[in-house]
Amino acid sequence: MCVAVPVMLAVAAMATSAASAYQSSEARKEAGKYDAAVSRNNAKVSEWKASEAEDRATDQAMRVGRQTSDLRGKQKAAFAANGLDLGMGSPQAVLDQTDYYGLEDQRTATANGASEAWGYRQQGSNFTAQADWSQRKSDAESPWLSAGMSALGSASTVADKWGKR
Repeated sequence: MCVAVPVMLAVAAMATSAASAYQSSEARKEAGKYDAAVSRNNAKVSEWKASEAEDRATDQAMRVGRQTSDLRGKQKAAFAANGLDLGMGSPQAVLDQTDYYGLEDQRTATANGASEAWGYRQQGSNFTAQADWSQRKSDAESPWLSAGMSALGSASTVADKWGKR
């Protein structure tokens, strides 16, 4: 009977080790699923931010266009009130310059929005890659295989105790 106790203790240790390996592997599997879900959500948020940046840029470009038109109208009124010919010379040059800088400001607003949106989309792409990696890592995790490998690793101890019996 005294010899059976070490064998039973070794079997109990093997079972405990296998159960622990199973639980650890299951926890890693669930953590990978969770990380993948969080990364997918972050990718969606990045896309929303990119769309918002583009919308803000469009609004800014439209606002600049309205301001340019307003300024141009005021300039024309001032030139006409002073009896200047709007189709030639300095008045025409001022109006052309107003149009040019207004268009440049609109292009700048649009380019800035596109650049900001690109940054958010790159961030979203990184989040998507992280989600894929976490999901693959989770899918590769096998709690039963971990438990089996742990049990096999402990089997030599059980066999050694059994052989001494």
